[in-house]
Amino acid sequence: MSLPILLWIAACELTQLSTSPALVEIGRVKHEGFSEASGLESSRRFPGVYWAVCDSGNPPHLYALDARGQVLAEYRIDEAVNLDWECLAIDHLGNLYICDIGNNVLQGKSRLPQRWIYVVREPDPRSSPQSTEPRLLPIDRTLLVRYPQAPFDIEAAFAWGDDLYFVSKLGRDTAIFRLPCSQPADEEDSEPTYTLERVVGLPDVSSVTSAAISPGGDHLAICTYQEACLFQVRPGAAFELVSNRPYRRASFRASEVEACTWDRRNLLLLSELGVFYRLMLE
Repeated sequence: MSLPILLWIAACELTQLSTSPALVEIGRVKHEGFSEASGLESSRRFPGVYWAVCDSGNPPHLYALDARGQVLAEYRIDEAVNLDWECLAIDHLGNLYICDIGNNVLQGKSRLPQRWIYVVREPDPRSSPQSTEPRLLPIDRTLLVRYPQAPFDIEAAFAWGDDLYFVSKLGRDTAIFRLPCSQPADEEDSEPTYTLERVVGLPDVSSVTSAAISPGGDHLAICTYQEACLFQVRPGAAFELVSNRPYRRASFRASEVEACTWDRRNLLLLSELGVFYRLMLE
């Protein structure tokens, strides 16, 4: 095959990989106290409901939203603190995982060697009348998290089966890590602690802010500040990517996008300022 034809094929493949679909603003969260949104998940039980949390400096609240940004219900997580809530995940059993897993280095402070995750049962946001006061939601259990080596920053999480998965944010070695919740925890400490296990490196991704598994479990979206990187997930009980390189990059122009979730075959993005976008992939 001649060199010009090879170059033409490569250019077509690059164009397909770098397509920029439409980004549409569909709503805004206009609610006192809602600022620096950092996590977003689609409800598995209640169609049209999206769960959200906010970053450090905010109260330990969980929000039920619709896609227009209207707050359907607000919950205060009982006996919880919001040190650095950076991501949110949901599993097939109706458990919400509020991940206090951010680990930025600020003002010369060291990264924390241990973090934690609050597990709560997904409530019904329409089960009681609207109230101006947040409803109290108890913690079902707390998962303590330890790093395999030196601590690092995390802002993206998703659930697969009975385990949680995280994507490291920065550095030349972005990777997916598994938290083996389905296995016995380490009992060396006074409280059971789970250690992150490296699954796969992602050489073409950096500055990760969020991640989400598609409803069918066949695609993984990993978002950065400027693009959504899409990966195919291999069918089977165990989580495995078909390739550790994205089959598609969907770039977008939106300020401070910190959270994503699937909306059928498209993506919903949520910025720190509470702006909802739909990223059209089809």
